[in-house]
Amino acid sequence: YMASWPADKKRRVSELVRGLDLPPAGEALNFGCGNGILTDVVRQALPPGWKMYGADISATAIENAGKRYPACKFFTMGDAGARGKDSISCSLITFSSTFMTPLSLSTKSTAA
Repeated sequence: YMASWPADKKRRVSELVRGLDLPPAGEALNFGCGNGILTDVVRQALPPGWKMYGADISATAIENAGKRYPACKFFTMGDAGARGKDSISCSLITFSSTFMTPLSLSTKSTAA
């Protein structure tokens, strides 16, 4: 699932994240991260002092994401304690499904 992502979508997400008024450091979480593609795109767009996490219900997806994108930290839902924390406090939360639909990344107005 989602072995690759079109370059134009990656660019658009990067532009969106870079356009946010984010502090120089923080923690970000991507819900529904699957194999981690979007998680890593967001990580690359964040300021260097940020930590990027990805969470999914699929242990297989999380295992694959961790192998593909070692700069991000991945965990299954409800597994915060396995990472040495009971919880994380994030300044930025993304949802993979928001960026997967063509309309969410469209530059053209659909209004008539």
